Amino acid sequence: MKRWLDVLDRGMDKVTSEALRVTDQARKVAGIGVGTIAIRPKGSNTAMGDDLRGVVELKLEEATELEGVTLSLVAKQKRMGLQQGAGGKRSPVQRMVMLYSQELPLAGAGTYQAESFPFSVRVPAQLEERLDAQGALGDVLKFAQGVQAMTRGPVLWSLDAVAAVPWKRNVRATVDVSIG
Repeated sequence: MKRWLDVLDRGMDKVTSEALRVTDQARKVAGIGVGTIAIRPKGSNTAMGDDLRGVVELKLEEATELEGVTLSLVAKQKRMGLQQGAGGKRSPVQRMVMLYSQELPLAGAGTYQAESFPFSVRVPAQLEERLDAQGALGDVLKFAQGVQAMTRGPVLWSLDAVAAVPWKRNVRATVDVSIG
């Protein structure tokens, strides 16, 4: 009987260790406990046309093979419009519009664990081109631009960092930045 209990005990230990290994792999595939990525911009405000500088800090739990690390500067804006529904009725809708996106590669494929990547990304001098005309045509254009401005929210700028982990959920971070 003692021998049978020893065999059962070893079998349970093996099943338990294998279950923990599978659970750990599933956790990593889901992106839980892989690590973190943080974006640390320098300064609190950047002007249009200037360089936005800072550091992206990657801290992974273990040395991990990555496809690369990228940083994106993104500008979005909420816009109101009308949508025609069933029966010809129009109803207001709000949508988020991408105004600008620039991706900056910080690191290529390789094995990483705890790294810092300094960055410098150029902010565009302007986002939208404004039409300028004189006389009656200019007055009409200014009126149209004024009406259009009432249907738009402020431009929202952000930095998005991604550490691309093959066959697993990527490690991501987003931070809002002040540009104006």
